[in-house]
Amino acid sequence: MQRPPEDASELDRLKAEVRELERRLAFVERLQNIAAPEPVAMTGGGGEGASTFALPDAVPVAGRAVLGLAGAYLLRSLAEAALLPRLVVLPAAIAYAAMWLWLAARERRGATAEVAGPGQRAGPFVYGATGALIFAPLLWEATVRFGLLPNLVTAALLVALPAFARWLGVAGSATVLASSATAIALMVETGDLLPFAVATLSIAAIEQTARKPVPRALAALAANLSVLLLIGIELRPGGVVGDYRIVSGTAVSLCACALPLIGVAGLAKRHGATILEFFLLAMALAATVWGAPGWASGGILLALCAGCVWLSLPANWESFAGVGIVEAFALPLGMAGSFLLFPSWAAVALWCAASVVAVRASVLRRSHMLEFHGVALLGAAAIVSGSVARAAGAFTSVSPGPPGPMVALIVVSAVLAWWVAAWSVWPRVVFAVLAIVAAGTLLLELSGAGAGLLPALQTLYLCGAALGAGFAAARTDFRELSWIGHGLLVAGGLKLLLVDFRESRPHMLAVSLVCYGTALILVSRLKRRG
Repeated sequence: MQRPPEDASELDRLKAEVRELERRLAFVERLQNIAAPEPVAMTGGGGEGASTFALPDAVPVAGRAVLGLAGAYLLRSLAEAALLPRLVVLPAAIAYAAMWLWLAARERRGATAEVAGPGQRAGPFVYGATGALIFAPLLWEATVRFGLLPNLVTAALLVALPAFARWLGVAGSATVLASSATAIALMVETGDLLPFAVATLSIAAIEQTARKPVPRALAALAANLSVLLLIGIELRPGGVVGDYRIVSGTAVSLCACALPLIGVAGLAKRHGATILEFFLLAMALAATVWGAPGWASGGILLALCAGCVWLSLPANWESFAGVGIVEAFALPLGMAGSFLLFPSWAAVALWCAASVVAVRASVLRRSHMLEFHGVALLGAAAIVSGSVARAAGAFTSVSPGPPGPMVALIVVSAVLAWWVAAWSVWPRVVFAVLAIVAAGTLLLELSGAGAGLLPALQTLYLCGAALGAGFAAARTDFRELSWIGHGLLVAGGLKLLLVDFRESRPHMLAVSLVCYGTALILVSRLKRRG
């Protein structure tokens, strides 16, 4: 079938436009001095073209790095042979290492100015790593073997290496690893702990704003290890042993407190972190609790808890990554900080109030994490206040002492939290159980009943609470009340078997059995009516 003439004219017009575009593109390439790529032959092997492109660039980079290490060993041989004064060789070697970092920066600028091949991409890292491998052993030799540098100067130079590399924008991981590892090794070798611990902290502070997570994680890990080593040696129960220099408790506390603050400052500035960095931050907080005074570590933990709460607000969700992890961190930070900073009764009161607030916020924001926070806070308050220990007395008939107002505070807080937890069932079940158990132990201990009467009264209370829960479940829409009523009946049956039959007198045991049997009948009728 013959094409119409207008189709042929349209094809000719498209060919003319393509030729015009090719002419204009060639003109732009000549202006920009861009070489046209040579066509690559498509062979069956597929990998030959890539290898011929990579090897001519990568091999000279490796060769120059080997020559750089040879120059470093030449300087070391001059120092050992005393052909030149060591105070002259040392600055020359430092300048030589800095020159390699400068070469890495120049290679990086050249790689970004043109299309970077494998050699151009590897050049900055290889040259920077060469400078780090020259610099770190140089400081070790000058400090430990030749004694040319004081420990404080060595620590400052170890900080200067990653700072200079960071300023040039090259070899973050290599320089951080070399400086941090050398600092920790010098802590053990010289016995002078404080300067090198401060050096690792300074390196971590410098690298917290790095774009890549690997140098940040390496610096944070080294800082954690150095501070843990400092605390473990200086706060040893038997005192400092060996040849380690004694460090004041104030300096140890300052290092322990600075460790998590550095990580949090970088996290807040970057608005995000990796899982490994959150783990390292948790390690730093543990070191703070171990090495700092209670008031200092408690204040830091509470401040970090407030920061986590602020970052988890809906207004900051768009600018912060990992809001779920931050919400999870807020709970242990707040609990540990308040427990270290305040007396137990004040911590219990704070946890009770925070539980009610967290449950109310979970209803407004539909957050299951805040639900868990509310349950955990009130459960911890019940444990610290002694409500759980008193509840255990129901199965042992051992009274742990007068209840005090903290148990009453648990009852009030559990009722409030149950009331505000409007849309989720499982927190309401937990809060109702805590309220019933705490109220029961409070009433029974305030009654002053003796050991012979206490088991029967406990059974009577469990049966009455089960009846109350069943009656409320039959007349309201709170379905968890029926579960709670049957759970109380199960607990009452276990108590009859474990306590009443073993410790109660026959007439009191009869009273307990009558109460329990009546409760079984009435709760079943209430359930059918509901």
